[in-house]
Amino acid sequence: MAPDDIGKVLCDTNATQYHQADNPFGSEPLHTHIGLYAETTGAQHFLQKGTVPLEIQKALLPETAAISEKVRSLPRCIRTDHQCISKENVQSLYAALSERISFSPSQWHIGHYKPITKSNALATMMTQMMAIPHLTGYSSKWWQEIVDIMLQKSPGDYRVHRLHIVALQESDFNQSSRLAIGCPILHALEDAKRHAY
Repeated sequence: MAPDDIGKVLCDTNATQYHQADNPFGSEPLHTHIGLYAETTGAQHFLQKGTVPLEIQKALLPETAAISEKVRSLPRCIRTDHQCISKENVQSLYAALSERISFSPSQWHIGHYKPITKSNALATMMTQMMAIPHLTGYSSKWWQEIVDIMLQKSPGDYRVHRLHIVALQESDFNQSSRLAIGCPILHALEDAKRHAY
């Protein structure tokens, strides 16, 4: 088999594996009801009340229905007063990251970002660049490339379905998602746990 053919087979196999755990909220009938960006009236109603119309509820997979039920039971007193992508958070995050364990498709590594930990002007600029895509939906070409690395699960076993796929993203994309999405989710979980007791 030619190297190009091997690459195509690997890409096709990886695409199949990536879609094995598709988000149930990205499948019909919820996809149309909620919308790609949760911009529909149905999405707002679901976020506020945790409910969907009965005809959609009947079509849901049991797992999706369970998620819907859990959303409905969550307390509504989640704090929203913190701003996760802030200059201070960006500086603190990059100060804590190790240069030895990071790689980006552009070959920029954490060392290239370390100066923002010492310069408020650079940190302010970096913070704005990291926040704009999350605030506007703009997708930078810089953030659209991912390098897939395949690692053996078991030594000597090179079968494609027995390899781990590790997706390497740009550092600023990875860290901005961590601050914009990961932090608020953790804060919400902490608040929900606190209010459960």
